[in-house]
Amino acid sequence: MPQWLKKLGLTWTQIKQKLESEGAKNKAYDSDVDGVLDVAAIPSLDASKITSGILDVARIPDLDASKIISGVLSLDRIPTLPYSKLNLADSILVGDIKSTEFNAANKLLKLDANALIPLTHIPTPLTGKDADTVDGYHGADLEKVANKGAASGYCELDANALVPTARIPSLPRSKISDFFNSPFWDNIPDKPSTFPPSSHTHPGSDITSQVADADKLDGKHATAFALVTSGSYTGDGTTNRAISHGLGVTPKLVFVWSGSSSYYYPYAVITDVGEVKDWEDLFRRFGVSAPDATNFYVSDRINASGVVFYWLAIGVL
Repeated sequence: MPQWLKKLGLTWTQIKQKLESEGAKNKAYDSDVDGVLDVAAIPSLDASKITSGILDVARIPDLDASKIISGVLSLDRIPTLPYSKLNLADSILVGDIKSTEFNAANKLLKLDANALIPLTHIPTPLTGKDADTVDGYHGADLEKVANKGAASGYCELDANALVPTARIPSLPRSKISDFFNSPFWDNIPDKPSTFPPSSHTHPGSDITSQVADADKLDGKHATAFALVTSGSYTGDGTTNRAISHGLGVTPKLVFVWSGSSSYYYPYAVITDVGEVKDWEDLFRRFGVSAPDATNFYVSDRINASGVVFYWLAIGVL
């Protein structure tokens, strides 16, 4: 209780009774509000005089929407609007569209649980100029191909989805450009009656693309053919110098000579002793060493520095 009321020496009940008896006529108190001024007792005020507190909604007059320039309206204050009045920044999700909107009038079709078009929305007849077709035929015409048969220009596939062999026409050889792996024996024309062909001969004129080896030549020698290589080297004065002959086999004969007057006579080595006995002393004196499959070897006598020597090697296959 305010101090100035306490100084009156009155209780709150006495004060209340005094106000109730005189307050109404003085417009200072309304008994229907216990201790609070009634709204009716408040004089009319300009809105600029109200600077704090919150007005009861019922005390706010109706306003034109253009007067609201800030803040966010509660959703329950927004009226129901048709889609044509919405200008959305994003697309509407299908899940946000009311199920009642999925109808022919709105050109909306709701898919079934498997995301497929319900069969009830597929028209029964597929005839007429606007009907869709499969390979030029309407649905009513697409019966089993096996029922069509060759008479209608159809070919059914077998159980492995392959064209039956009976449906493949015979082709001339000129039309067959490739084979799977190799042709079957029965499909090869002009073949011998037996396979493999029996032994037979051909005249030499039939062989046009292969060079016959020595064993196939008429009038061939009974002995093997000889291999012959030749070359030259310039002496360097060393002893037992290796000279590559290139035969690939050990030579039977190696001849070495020079056009120089100091080295006029030929010198040789015989690996098969006894074939040219007249030269045996020369081998010992002038030293053409026994060769191998790669080289023969010469002494300094037939390797004089600066002198050109010539050689001939003969081997047998």
